[in-house]
Amino acid sequence: MFRITRLALVTGALSAALATGAVAMVRLSGDQPVSPLPLPSTALLLTFGVAFFLAERFQVNVEFRRQAHTFTPAGVVLVVGALVLAPVAFVASRLAAAVLSFAHERMSVAKTTYNVAAYAFEAAADAYLIHVLLTPGQSLDLRSAAVLVVAMATVDQVMSALVLVMIRLHNGPLSRQDVLDVLLPALVLSVFSTIFAVAIVILVAEGLLGAVVVTFLVGISAVGYRAYTAARRQHQSLSLVHEFVTGGVGAQSVDSLAQELLARIRRLLRATAVELALHESDAVPSPDARTGDVLTLTLGEHDVLEVGHQRFDHEDWVLVRALTEREPFLAPRTSKEPSEQQWLKRHAFRDAMMVALPASSGLRGTLLVVDRLGETATFEDEDLTLLQTLTGHLAVALRSARLVQRLAHEATHDSLTGLANRRGLSTEGQARLDAHPRRRGALLLLDLDKFKEVNDSLGHQAGDQLLVEIGARLRAELPDTDVLARLGGDEFAVLLEDADPEQAAAVAERLRTTLAHPFTPVVGSSALASLTLHTTVSIGIARFPDDGPELSGLLRKADIAMYKAKVSGTGYHVYDDVDHDDGAARLRTMDELQSAIAEGQFVLHYQPKVDLDTGAVHSVEALTRWEHPTRGLLHPGDFIDLVEDAGLMRAMTRVVLAIALDQAARWRADGHPVSIAVNLSASSLVDEGLPDEVFTMLSVRGVPATDLQLEITEDFLMADRDRARKILSRLRTGGIRISIDDYGTGYSSLSYLRDLPVDELKLDRSFVQTMTDDDHAAALVASTISLAHSLGLRMVAEGVETLGAYTELTRLGCDEAQGYFISKPLPAARFESWLRRQPVLEQPVQSTGYRRFVAKAVRAV
Repeated sequence: MFRITRLALVTGALSAALATGAVAMVRLSGDQPVSPLPLPSTALLLTFGVAFFLAERFQVNVEFRRQAHTFTPAGVVLVVGALVLAPVAFVASRLAAAVLSFAHERMSVAKTTYNVAAYAFEAAADAYLIHVLLTPGQSLDLRSAAVLVVAMATVDQVMSALVLVMIRLHNGPLSRQDVLDVLLPALVLSVFSTIFAVAIVILVAEGLLGAVVVTFLVGISAVGYRAYTAARRQHQSLSLVHEFVTGGVGAQSVDSLAQELLARIRRLLRATAVELALHESDAVPSPDARTGDVLTLTLGEHDVLEVGHQRFDHEDWVLVRALTEREPFLAPRTSKEPSEQQWLKRHAFRDAMMVALPASSGLRGTLLVVDRLGETATFEDEDLTLLQTLTGHLAVALRSARLVQRLAHEATHDSLTGLANRRGLSTEGQARLDAHPRRRGALLLLDLDKFKEVNDSLGHQAGDQLLVEIGARLRAELPDTDVLARLGGDEFAVLLEDADPEQAAAVAERLRTTLAHPFTPVVGSSALASLTLHTTVSIGIARFPDDGPELSGLLRKADIAMYKAKVSGTGYHVYDDVDHDDGAARLRTMDELQSAIAEGQFVLHYQPKVDLDTGAVHSVEALTRWEHPTRGLLHPGDFIDLVEDAGLMRAMTRVVLAIALDQAARWRADGHPVSIAVNLSASSLVDEGLPDEVFTMLSVRGVPATDLQLEITEDFLMADRDRARKILSRLRTGGIRISIDDYGTGYSSLSYLRDLPVDELKLDRSFVQTMTDDDHAAALVASTISLAHSLGLRMVAEGVETLGAYTELTRLGCDEAQGYFISKPLPAARFESWLRRQPVLEQPVQSTGYRRFVAKAVRAV
């Protein structure tokens, strides 16, 4: 069922009115020509029919908005025909030529109907005015010429006004400038045509000489017109190409560039639509590719850019040929090639051109231009040449825009995880806060617990893999509307909008849960391929607008809350005003640590380790204390985490080693050679220059390597076996003894203990303190002692706080003990006094050492 639109009804009514007017004016015009020629009427009719047809073929196309408007030399033929032909013959020859021309151009029936009616009305109006204003048989003079100019210009302006009416019906309101752009050129062309036509009539009336002169003038005019139009079009093309090239300067993204330049290409080539297709792969995609691998940017006649993805069409031979052979393609609407006709029909195009992006651009893609504006116009070879030129400039601009876009993306995104970085969060987050200043939300700051140990132990590759996986888990857990960023290191941030404190806390708990699932990094050592990591995270929450409208302030407060959560072990903490002092104190302490290292504020206390077989003290453990200028003596629990956070652990370790070796040198000089054990963090042990530095420190002080013992945590050994062996082997080969501290709390492995250069194990206090009350703990201690001895290692028990534990460890064959039952950590001077009260170290009594030490210990207590 056909549906007639309002526009079709209006067009039909206007066509009928024009036809009716034409018939009426022909009847009123009489049946005699104004200036008859002495030629047969049949010859005149054929001559003017051919002249009208040729004039229609000799067109000047002017593009206006999305419509093509045509001006022809028919104005000259109209004036001459209206003067020398009878009105009926004149209108009939005009209509016959128009119908033939429209049929040749394959114009639609609707447009043919309207244009035939308009042409009939124009011819009838010209004939009517000429017959009214001029007397038949009257010779042409200046007055009659002026009358002709006015009459023809009037009719032409009426017809131009009808063109504007049709534009208004099809395209909407017109501005004053739009009206002038149509009426003024039509007026000038009408005046020129009329004057030229009068000259022709006058010359032809003079006989053969005049006809020759007319022929010469028409030929010269045609050649000159063609030369002028060619030069004018070339100039316009150069100007438009220049505008096209400069139009892409400064584009910040591919989308903005495409919006600007594709619109210019569409206007330059007077096309209905332009499509840029960018292929993401470096080769033609395989036929079985299932995902969209072609980015399409399409601009239609309304200049609205549409961005999409689609699969590569392997059945499109034009597309495949363009990409593989880089051969330009032109299919005009008049094409007689069956393959081109089928291709146009398949895509529902009237005509089209396609050009591949130049290979020198580094881009793979095509530019498709379809459907030349105008009912009869079509793309030609020179249009294809222009398209190739424009495509080259477009490719250069695209490459520049992609570079700018990539640089802008890299400036605001983390290269490792692909998330926003600190700058990106600041830009996007602050924009959102400014856009909705009253909206309630929260900023979550996430910090991984002990990530530095993973990074230092497993290496940066595994650490990076862990960060990527964490970023992916967080992104999957959050809606796309929330801003997720990696601020650096192991810190992430989440900006939640439309979230009250309870909702923010729920999100924090959910994120902690998802990150609690184990990770399995891919590390270089096959022995560690199945190693799993368990991560925890501390989260600080700052609320907006309660905690301020500025993102920088929210980040600072969220950081304070995050540290509060880390210290308290609660997992997450919501910022409160009372937290400000704590946060300021933390920052102040981190700053003071720099001065503590530089000014020598760190001191060592020494806790003895007793040989359980002899009761003698041969070694001590050096424990770090900070003599704070205002806060007094601080234990490691008060500052060691801040040392790690501030990146000062290696510097502090070297200070501690220097103090310990200085003390060892003094004791050796006093005749009491006691070996000193120093704890090293994982961050210190990944430094392959550490062994050389330690040996230099020993040599400078004249301390033998056997007087130094290094204690490392079990986690380091389990994390990176190859690195551990390399560093520890160098240290042990030089005479330094190696001890595994807190044994039993990490990831134990017999193969590691067998292969790594280790001298002793220090059993963690958690086992020792429960062994007298828990049979399972006692059995575990016994089996661990037996294991150490079977591997040729000494066993040291720490955390010995009771006589019962001391006695049981002796019975089980433990080698050494350390703990408060023996002595608390003491400053060097007090330790020396304590040491002088103990048995003579050089002459231990094997059978009575234990009893002697116990008796002295009891008396000391």
